[in-house]
Amino acid sequence: MPIEDIPFYTVMGEEISRNILVEKMIQYYQLKLKANETQITDFNDGSEIRNLLEAIAVDIYALMEELDETCKINFVETAYGEWLDKHGANPLIKLPRETGERAKGYVKFTMPSNQNSELIIPQGTVINSTYNDLQYYTIADNSINVGENSTIAYAECLTEGLDGNCPSNTLTEVETNIRGLTVTNENAFTGGLDYEVDDEYRRRLLEYVRKDDFGSRAYYERLGENVTGVHDVLIDDTSEQNKFNVYVNGLVKPTSDAVLLDTAEAYNNQENILLGHSFNILKPTYKTVNLTIDIDVTERIDDELLQQFIKAIFDGGEILQASVFEGLSIGEPLTESKIKSNLQLIESVVNISNVSSSSSLTPTRLEVLQLGVATFNQTEV
Repeated sequence: MPIEDIPFYTVMGEEISRNILVEKMIQYYQLKLKANETQITDFNDGSEIRNLLEAIAVDIYALMEELDETCKINFVETAYGEWLDKHGANPLIKLPRETGERAKGYVKFTMPSNQNSELIIPQGTVINSTYNDLQYYTIADNSINVGENSTIAYAECLTEGLDGNCPSNTLTEVETNIRGLTVTNENAFTGGLDYEVDDEYRRRLLEYVRKDDFGSRAYYERLGENVTGVHDVLIDDTSEQNKFNVYVNGLVKPTSDAVLLDTAEAYNNQENILLGHSFNILKPTYKTVNLTIDIDVTERIDDELLQQFIKAIFDGGEILQASVFEGLSIGEPLTESKIKSNLQLIESVVNISNVSSSSSLTPTRLEVLQLGVATFNQTEV
């Protein structure tokens, strides 16, 4: 049974097939025949020489196909699938593909009256949306306590993608055997992302690479921020040409000597920098800020949770599953409104009536705000 001859086009646009390869070899023999360097004249189907050339063409075709694939995967413009992901994972790029993410948020379950006994709303309870016809589910058991008629539960969309994002008060249909139980989402569900297909990811990679030339200030900032343990860096000029100060703000404040050494290693590697450029690796100045915060709450909040929240605003981190904080960068100010809006993510917080600080919440260009002591005055309302 003959092998199917499927042509392909190389990255240079040249068409390749086994038949084309055979014809090229025959043309070569015909030139040799004209030069009286061969006596072979029969290249018809079934002839011995044609059979031999067709057998050779099989191997040449396979080799050229493999070389062409190797060429494609080595360039962002033509790479695909996992090979395109490897370009994004390059230590000097670190721009991963956007994977599909599920929309997340909180729903409120309510009963018609206060409960005489604890009511368990089981993990996996399904909620239907009137906005997008999608389904959502609770990720843990939740309970309405004795003497109460409602509870807040964390939930996710069953499917990944942007379509899972929905406005407030659109998750209102609960699939349950609990008579009288109603549900709604008082705030929007967010965070849903579509899986990024190759063409979209490739376009984003190329835009990222083209706007950030090797040796630029933005490139050197990314070089430092790719070091493990680094939150952000600031590149500053010195009085000497082509010599720069690199201020390193670690994920753990203040920046450790180990992180400084790792950062220095990245900037001392000649493969990472332009010839003639040199760098001083330094810590920024850390400005300690003490806070006093007056909070109105429906019930007293554990002080440790409040401390974790306020520390995450300064240093970054994830609290209560859905609350993710990036932390403060070098020279980044912290506003009272940001403190208030973030603390109000805590369920029992009704109002933040006052925020006072021991010093200004606006650092200089080379300073990083660092939390000292946070004092919380809670008033139950």
